[in-house]
Amino acid sequence: MRGFVPHNAPQLRQMLRAIGIPSLRALLPTLPEGEPVEHKVEGIPKPLSEWEIEKTLEERFFLEPLPKTVLLGAGAYCHAIPAAVEALAQRGEFLTSYTPYQAEASQGTLTALFEFQTFIARLFGMEIANSSMYDGASSLAEAVLMAFRVTKRHKALIKATLHPEYRETLKTYVAPLGFKLKTLPITPKGASDLASLDAELDDGDPVGAVVVDYPSFLGTLEDLGPLVERAHKKGALVVSVTYEPTALGLIKAPGDFGVDIAVGEGQALGNPVAFGGATLGLFATKASLVRQMPGRLVGETRDAKGRRAFCVTLATREQHIRREKSTSNICTNHAHFALRTSIYLALLGASGIRRLAKQNFQRAHYLAELILEEIPNARLLFDGPFFNEFAAAIPGLTGERYRELFKEGILLGLPLRDVLIRGLALPKESFLICATETLNYEQLEEAVKKLAWAIKH
Repeated sequence: MRGFVPHNAPQLRQMLRAIGIPSLRALLPTLPEGEPVEHKVEGIPKPLSEWEIEKTLEERFFLEPLPKTVLLGAGAYCHAIPAAVEALAQRGEFLTSYTPYQAEASQGTLTALFEFQTFIARLFGMEIANSSMYDGASSLAEAVLMAFRVTKRHKALIKATLHPEYRETLKTYVAPLGFKLKTLPITPKGASDLASLDAELDDGDPVGAVVVDYPSFLGTLEDLGPLVERAHKKGALVVSVTYEPTALGLIKAPGDFGVDIAVGEGQALGNPVAFGGATLGLFATKASLVRQMPGRLVGETRDAKGRRAFCVTLATREQHIRREKSTSNICTNHAHFALRTSIYLALLGASGIRRLAKQNFQRAHYLAELILEEIPNARLLFDGPFFNEFAAAIPGLTGERYRELFKEGILLGLPLRDVLIRGLALPKESFLICATETLNYEQLEEAVKKLAWAIKH
């Protein structure tokens, strides 16, 4: 019985005396004679964090073996999700609710979305955020179209490191409209090439949007200030893309650089990887541009009795289904995922997400140092700063050895030979490697030992 209640032996005796029961067995008269009341659970190490307990149970009860060390990011990130997120998000009033056409009838849902908007605006350092979108890729495409509407220009410069899937989504949106996309080269540090940016801004074909990922798809970080300043001088808007919003707990927010539209993917904020989806689009902008912002915006107001209330404001759903005359053809949002993100960020708070970001930063840099020390001729592809993800050339790690490592329980990042990065010539045996707080230092050390062994043999 003790395995199921948080009480020690003296506390149990005290409670039994209080209710006049001689023993625990007397509470269970239907229990067969000879069946022990107290069972000891063997083999559970302690103390463990919530995440470690979850992984221990997965290893014991999953029929198929799971990779124990996942070093894969590339736009979808494995983070520890507190049990409270699942417990609260699965409540029936949240799980089954959906904003109806008369949105104000769902005050609970609107309240949660209003809080979500507040969290995202603060995280991105922007003045206003919408109540979520489909995913990061569609958020980017909508942001570029918004920039074109604001500037009345139809050319965008896209940093070379942009996630290939985001690039293809953006192309699908703008190509039928005849709009132009041009690649912006990068420096050896993985930052935007400002000389190339200046040349493009001055070439006579006005640029409406400059798109930069932050951190980039290849993990690199850069100071966005000079890029934003140059773009604004030429009348272009800057759109930042963040695949891993956990980074914003540690690095400078896009809004602090003067970015006009900040978009991203919210999967990392309390949502499971779940085989690649579903995901959550984040979208924030300056208040001066709010009339051109796609998606829904929940505002705070007062009802007829003066009570605090919430409503969908500035635009109705019907305004988003007018084809080419609409601000956006996204007329809904991923409300349940936004709810999970709100719960997650509320649980962490400002100090919590900063601590979490530090853990990610420290583990990734520790892993990178191990690889450079233990693997002959290994090198990072860029010498600039990174957060929890980095691109590395690992000579000798062929496809066969990569698969052997997987059989050993190690998923060593994304092989970049399978990824098309515009304008970049990457070494054949290059990998995008990520480390989050879900891995301890012993796991990282063991992964590098097995990597070294696989290359040698």
